[in-house]
Amino acid sequence: MSECKRVIAHLNDILEKWAARKYRRFKRSRAKAREWLRRMAERAPEMLYHWTLGVLPSAG
Repeated sequence: MSECKRVIAHLNDILEKWAARKYRRFKRSRAKAREWLRRMAERAPEMLYHWTLGVLPSAG
């Protein structure tokens, strides 16, 4: 795995943790937060630059 992919994967991990803490509906569930983040990336890829490049959060 390239260094760039590792950095982007780490960024997505940080976003998952943030969402799990911020939104009650996830009840600190990283899996639910990851799914929400993936749907958000598909619906609005312009929110983050690496999403526009097609580097979306993993589903699992």
